[in-house]
Amino acid sequence: MTERQVDVTELLKNGCVFSLGPDSILVGWGQWITSATSVDHARASRHEFCSIYSPDFYETDPKPWRFPEHFRVLSRARFTTDVLAKMTSEVKDFRWSEPSFEGFENQVRIIREEFMKGALEKAVPVVHAKANQPLSRERLHELLRQTVTTPQSLYPYGFWSETEGLLGATPERLFSIEKGVLVTMALAGTYEKNLDPKANASLAADTLMNDPKERREHQIVIDDLTERLEKYGQIKIGETHVAELPTLLHLKTRIEVALVNPELDFSDLVRDLHPTPALGVAPRSFGFKNMKLWDDVSLRGRFGAPFGLRLKTATHDVQDCLVAIRNVQWRSLDGKLQPPTLGSGCGFVRESVVEREWSELALKRDSVRKVLKI
Repeated sequence: MTERQVDVTELLKNGCVFSLGPDSILVGWGQWITSATSVDHARASRHEFCSIYSPDFYETDPKPWRFPEHFRVLSRARFTTDVLAKMTSEVKDFRWSEPSFEGFENQVRIIREEFMKGALEKAVPVVHAKANQPLSRERLHELLRQTVTTPQSLYPYGFWSETEGLLGATPERLFSIEKGVLVTMALAGTYEKNLDPKANASLAADTLMNDPKERREHQIVIDDLTERLEKYGQIKIGETHVAELPTLLHLKTRIEVALVNPELDFSDLVRDLHPTPALGVAPRSFGFKNMKLWDDVSLRGRFGAPFGLRLKTATHDVQDCLVAIRNVQWRSLDGKLQPPTLGSGCGFVRESVVEREWSELALKRDSVRKVLKI
């Protein structure tokens, strides 16, 4: 892997980041090469390559793999202090236009109609807020710095060019593979974290653990993943616990698979797992593309999509795929850069209460704004 110094100017034109753990991060920059496959054969012949998997949610992109011209693995501290030194000028926060409650109610109406038909058990309606202005180079610089310095409970990730981008810090991993073991998680069930230091910290966690609706929503995801993964090897399901994030609590269960065949095709595995019912639908037989019955595809973009990394160097062998939530994304339309959008989704089952789910959607968007300082 080249030891070329990170060019900040080039990084802000075309770049990517991907968390490699609590202390290190993959940084890529320079011109992109796009491909339908995960291996850049010219670089693989030198026994090293870096490829980012960044499809849209519905996986319609014929070339979802991106290879940065240059890449390095750095400590997060070094990246933020040496490469992304704090800007001397302040950047203004965005103002956001929030989604409409009426639009959300319309999604719920369609979902409930599918519940009544008996074809659907769980769905995830998604709404989007929109910023008041496009993302400037200065704002991208600051957003990137804030993303990389998020707490260790989150995984920073993203890519961008001069015409589009996605940047955030997700709590959810679709899968990772290391030493013949596939690791994934069920992450479903949400509760607001009490930020009052004098409050009983365990009260909110106990409430979440004992909420029938949230536990059922979570179990649907566990059951689905177990069914999808059993063909790959022996499954080990961990204990469900409450994962504490900066402003939210989630139910989380670790799932491991001792792989019969460790040489799995990355893209095939993504197609087999994406989307879990945490972002898609249950049962899968309903067809996640039927989500388009209520989903705003034009705004959805990459929200909830798989976002993966394959990295092969003398010191790293990474096959990792995150779930692209808690992010902002942006794109050009008719040659003009559009303001970023900020999506949030909620698990909706028969016993869901519309007003409660609407509040959860706002909590999730607010968590992104607080953590990324936007």
